[in-house]
Amino acid sequence: MQFQSLRTLTTSVALLLAPACVGWVVGLAIRRARRARAAGVVWPIAVLALVLGTAIAADARTFIVGIWDAATIAVLFVAGFLVALHRVFSDRRNVQVSIAAAALACLLLEPLCTFLLPPPPAFPQSDPAFLVSEALRTSAVTQMSTTTSQEVACQAIYKTEPSQWNRFAPYAQDFQPRAGARLHVLHIGDSIVFGGPGASFTDDLDQLEPDVEHINAAICATATDAQLAIVRRWVALHPIDAVVMHLNPNDSGEIDEPFPCSDWKSLMVYDGGVPQLRFPTAHTPDPREMRLRLLLQNSPPPYLLRAVVDSSAAAAHLSAALVSLGRRLAFAYDRDELRGQAHIRVCLSAARDELMARHIPLVVDILHFTGAVQNRKSDNETMKATAEALGIVTLDSFGPLTEALDRGEQPFSDAGGHLNSTGHAVMAKWLHEQLPAAIERARRR
Repeated sequence: MQFQSLRTLTTSVALLLAPACVGWVVGLAIRRARRARAAGVVWPIAVLALVLGTAIAADARTFIVGIWDAATIAVLFVAGFLVALHRVFSDRRNVQVSIAAAALACLLLEPLCTFLLPPPPAFPQSDPAFLVSEALRTSAVTQMSTTTSQEVACQAIYKTEPSQWNRFAPYAQDFQPRAGARLHVLHIGDSIVFGGPGASFTDDLDQLEPDVEHINAAICATATDAQLAIVRRWVALHPIDAVVMHLNPNDSGEIDEPFPCSDWKSLMVYDGGVPQLRFPTAHTPDPREMRLRLLLQNSPPPYLLRAVVDSSAAAAHLSAALVSLGRRLAFAYDRDELRGQAHIRVCLSAARDELMARHIPLVVDILHFTGAVQNRKSDNETMKATAEALGIVTLDSFGPLTEALDRGEQPFSDAGGHLNSTGHAVMAKWLHEQLPAAIERARRR
């Protein structure tokens, strides 16, 4: 496990030791006041519940740290408290055995997650921020919480004035087409397409095709429903010459997630077979009425996991599980892959028909997870078959990425799942070779 910096390491150590030490001091004070240690199992459970509840309730009012950080601090506090006060820890060997067992469990968890579970999800990030307000400012890129990305998408869909989030994506209402460009090609997708500082295949495409403007309208942690709404906004406001929808394998699990601007319900409704926005204007409830829900939805994984998430499979899997659990607890979102595939089909069908009516060609690009490419086993055949069955011209990035690996190149970042600068260059070169003909085929359909 690698820490990003000395600051991250010292913060992590402090978060491990400080709550445990404070709990130990409190337990020691109580032990001296009662002149004896305590025994039993009921009161430790009650103390844990009380401290956890207090920490979470206080956090819901203050929004200082995420709910998982508050829970971690509470558990560490209670651990120190029990070491000082409980009779079982009067023997130092029991303390040593407990610490050794916890450390061994953490060490065993890493190889088990690496070898028994599928490749972990990616959370590309720089040094993690501790305060939840700071973490949320970067979560549109780190994906440690989806709410910031959802706010970005909400403003892309509904906002008419310039957006405060335009550093994360060009918004249709802010956009000024590049003078002299012969074509304007709109690319839509999630974090794979969004890229990062100095790494975006749309930027590379602009270099390869100086007479074409490749507009990167991708927004992290979005699926086909939000992307369809964003495409509709762009083509309504600008003369777009072609649209490329980049589909990720996880879109079928992320479509119809609750959005803040949709009363924390799904963005789209599918009555009549054509997906439409649930609300014609943004419909955001009063945050004061749902502080705990918002904290659950906004909370990144605990800092201790974020500190090593890009180098630890166990941390990545646990982080993804906690993010998913928070979203489920907050707004009872139920993932349904089959329903998701059906709604993706409806969204693609609507995009095809609406763009065809405007004489705008649509091309679908199939994306893949890192593990699938490395194992030479495609993981997005269902999405590909859906697009092809709808008569949409479809490209598949599986070939060029596996060929890059065969050449000894590494197109993926260390965080896994996302492309690095080499991967973006590979995608750009491939799209430069394939996309013009694909757009022309789509234009003739």
